[in-house]
Formats: sequence, C-alpha cells, structure tokens
Amino acid sequence: KLEEFVDMVPLTPGNTRIDLRARYYQTEATVTPGEAKGALNFTIEYR
Repeated sequence: KLEEFVDMVPLTPGNTRIDLRARYYQTEATVTPGEAKGALNFTIEYR
C-alpha cells in the first residue's frame, strides 16, 4: 500500500520495530538473472 498512513500505536521507551516490505515487479517481457538495484524512501511523522 503506497502513500497510505498507518494507524498510530503506542510506543514504549527503547527500540521500536517498524515492519517494512518490498518487492520487485517485472517490467519487461523477459527476466534475466543479474544485479538488481532498488531504493526506498519513507517518511515518519510523529507527535
């Protein structure tokens, strides 16, 4: 779900885990083995 807000949850002091997922989509007719590059940008807003 891109560009969607996630409900807020209470946090406790210390480490907080944020589950993120990513996947590649086929954009060409033929897929070949080799290097795969990617990038991820995300924004965290807090109150």
